[in-house]
Amino acid sequence: MQHGDYRSLDFQPVDATKGFEFWEVTFDQMKFENGAVNHPRSFVQYGRAERMARPLQYVAEFHQNYFLGFTQDCLDWLQGNP
Repeated sequence: MQHGDYRSLDFQPVDATKGFEFWEVTFDQMKFENGAVNHPRSFVQYGRAERMARPLQYVAEFHQNYFLGFTQDCLDWLQGNP
């Protein structure tokens, strides 16, 4: 998504409750790979298409399970606590 080829994203309304609309965003890996990004496979090679299909859940899971731990490890290392 960060590379500017947004044709691989789809937004659909999924519910309306008390005047609020709820939308879902989905990612189509095939559209991304056939889009305008140079070397698109390099951006998706380590992810599973079924998991990346829901980008907000994918990003949240990545941050919770990998990024936060990596960040803490870097801070510890920089502070001399390997």
